[in-house]
Amino acid sequence: MNKSNYEQFKSPFSLLLYYLLEDKKICSQSELGREVGYSQSSVSAVMLEKINGSEQKRRAIAEFFNFEYDEFLALGTHLMNTIKESGPPSLSIDRIDKIINSKTNGTDGISFGNIERNTIVFETEVDKKHAAIISAFKNKPLAKSINEILIEIEKFGDDELQEVFEDLEIKLSRLTQKKEGQLTQKELTGTDNKTT
Repeated sequence: MNKSNYEQFKSPFSLLLYYLLEDKKICSQSELGREVGYSQSSVSAVMLEKINGSEQKRRAIAEFFNFEYDEFLALGTHLMNTIKESGPPSLSIDRIDKIINSKTNGTDGISFGNIERNTIVFETEVDKKHAAIISAFKNKPLAKSINEILIEIEKFGDDELQEVFEDLEIKLSRLTQKKEGQLTQKELTGTDNKTT
């Protein structure tokens, strides 16, 4: 590995992609492009940080190498820290290669530890804030289900997603008022629970 080839990278995703394609030679840019629906030039542009590519395509690239998206970003972060000798203590190149070999061979015998997997350099501030929200959510299965539903709603369009957002804001406001004792049961549900 020639470390000088990696100095210009700012994105852990692109750095790991470059490492997999150019150093490890796991596949060609054309082969990867065919599998994820990109041209060879688009794969090259993502790899060289000329374009970000959609999250859907980036996830497809990670999946092509048998990684979950967060694993791919985490491993890219470790590789970046190791090569640039910056950031928190990271995995050795040997350990990174073992993880890559395990994943790309489909054996998945080597996995990330909690600390290794959770060390991610976020691509944007929105990603960082989203990760903090997910981390703070106590009911993880419910959070996952809510996010899956929102992804499905988003497929209908931004207007529909905005409508759901507004409905949730109204519901939150009503629950807050109920908690503070500002609404009666009748006002909350539109019915009277008293029996006659």
